[in-house]
Amino acid sequence: AICHLNYGISGSSSGEMISEQNLKDIDEGLEYSRLLLQCHPKAYVFRMQLMQALRVKGAALAKLDRTAESTEVINESNQVLQELMKDNPKQPWVLSMRAMQNSMELVERIRKGELGDFEKELIQLQEASNPANQANILYNAVCAYSQAIPHASEKKEDYLTKIKELLGRLQKQGAL
Repeated sequence: AICHLNYGISGSSSGEMISEQNLKDIDEGLEYSRLLLQCHPKAYVFRMQLMQALRVKGAALAKLDRTAESTEVINESNQVLQELMKDNPKQPWVLSMRAMQNSMELVERIRKGELGDFEKELIQLQEASNPANQANILYNAVCAYSQAIPHASEKKEDYLTKIKELLGRLQKQGAL
């Protein structure tokens, strides 16, 4: 099971073209993960494995322009994460993971032109992040602002100023 899951994951995340075989391997690994969870429904490690595999499958489907399926799979992954957070509310890694995923999903939305109130969301993500992932959240904020420029050219100078500010913060943290 793990071999199929890992093979599918490595094949779909290596930057190479995604194949239907990668998806089949991931699906087979997911099936085994779900079987393990039937025996041990609260096992933290199995739920984390399922969540990560679902994220990889969602990313693979997105690369194949299968957006609706990708969204459905990512939503399932988010549901697993929500359950983990509910059962482990003080687990820093779970909280950190959620903030990171939200920031990456925000960048993807902005890339598609769905800006919404992204600046407010970025502030909330920065406030919710812990010191271990602060630099990653700031880096994703830089990406978000840079992706927003083509969709809001009237704010280009403001966004460039914000990018410079964030990059300065990252440099001060030693993250650049």
